[in-house]
Formats: sequence, structure tokens, C-alpha cells
Amino acid sequence: MDYSKMTAIPESFWGCSKLHENLFTIISKSPIKVEIISGQDVRDGTLILGTRCGFKNLEVNSLIHELAHLVEIDYARVFKPAWGFKFPEDFPETTQGTRREIRTIAIQKRIYEILGKDDWSEEDDLKALRLLPDYLNVPGKNEEERFLTRRKWFNQEYLNWNLEKVNKELKSKINFLMKNS
Repeated sequence: MDYSKMTAIPESFWGCSKLHENLFTIISKSPIKVEIISGQDVRDGTLILGTRCGFKNLEVNSLIHELAHLVEIDYARVFKPAWGFKFPEDFPETTQGTRREIRTIAIQKRIYEILGKDDWSEEDDLKALRLLPDYLNVPGKNEEERFLTRRKWFNQEYLNWNLEKVNKELKSKINFLMKNS
């Protein structure tokens, strides 16, 4: 396997499970680079996806989450740092940020399925959404009710983003990257 595009990622990371090997196969056939960074970046026209989450440097879930954002975003945002997202200066009036992250988590679950891991749970990711700036706009009187709303939205997105749709969009984005990197 050619690990040259996996900057600063030890080869042992990619071979530690079938999931990691399958993920490596997808990324190695694309112009995507992987680094120990939080989120996503663009340098010299190259898309870089990160493996850092909090204090963990090699978190496969972070990498798959960023891959899910790639599937979810429109083509105009692919080469924008941080996917072109901006942190709101004022308190947001919508649930747009939460809904985007829920959509991304649903796609993330589908990517896990594509990679052969059917038992990944979205629970922790859905709970963490209470940290987003638009959290209080999610319908519900308390966190329990807001979580149920997020769960309902997740179930709708999960049905909408079926395996075929995610696979098709992932291949389309990788083709786009190959033509434009």
C-alpha cells in the first residue's frame, strides 16, 4: 500500500482493522491527503482531512465525519477551508448548523456501513450537538426533548441518505477532486 499521501499518519493506523483498511482504499484512490489536524483544510489546491478530535490525534471517527461532510456539501465548498463554514458572530436564529451536522452524522453512519461496520452508534455525536450555537433553537423545553427532536431529524436524514445515494455522491466528489486538484 502507498502511504505517501497519509502525511504524519503511521502505517499501523491504516492496518489496525478491516475498517481502517477499507477507509485507506477509498482515500488512496483519491487526491485527498490525511493529516493530524482538526476538521478539514485546503493547501495548494489539495483537500486535507483531519484525524484529530479533542486530545485524540488518530481518531477514525473524525476522519469519517470529514469524509461525510465532503459527501454532504455542494461542489462550491469542496476547496474552501473549513468547508466554507463560518462561526456565527451573533446568536443564530435558525437550526441550520444543527441540521447540517445531523445530516453529516447520518451520512457518516452510512459510510461506516459502506466500510463494513454496521454497529457504529450515532448517539454520542447526536448528544454533542448541544454544544452548537443554534442549540436553543432546536424544538423542546429541555435537553431531553431537544435530543428527541435531533433523533427524529437524524432518522429522517438516515432514510433520505441511503447507501446508494451516499456511494454515488462519494464517488462523484472523488471524481470532482481528481479533475480539479
